[in-house]
Amino acid sequence: MTQVLADANVTTTAYNYEGQLDYGQVYFWRLMALEPAPSDWSTTFSFRTEAAPTPPAIPMPPPTIPMWVWFFIAIGLILIVVVIVLIFIMRRR
Repeated sequence: MTQVLADANVTTTAYNYEGQLDYGQVYFWRLMALEPAPSDWSTTFSFRTEAAPTPPAIPMPPPTIPMWVWFFIAIGLILIVVVIVLIFIMRRR
C-alpha cells in the first residue's frame, strides 16, 4: 500500500474509481470502518486487470495483376476485334 491511487470516505458499500487503470496490473485495496466506531484495516484484497488488447492486424494490400496477364488480355481483345472486322468484310462480299 505504498502507491495510493484513491483514498475516499464513502457512505455506501460501493466505490466507483473514476481514473483509468493500467492493463495487466495487480491492484490491492483494503478498507476501514469509521462509524459507528473506527476499526482496524481489513484484510488486503487484490484483482488483476485484463491484458492489453492486441492491435488490429494491418490489412494486406490487394494482390496486383502481373503485366503478362494484361498483355494476353490485350492480344485477346485485338484478336476478337480482328475476327469481328473480318466477319463484316466477308458478309459484304
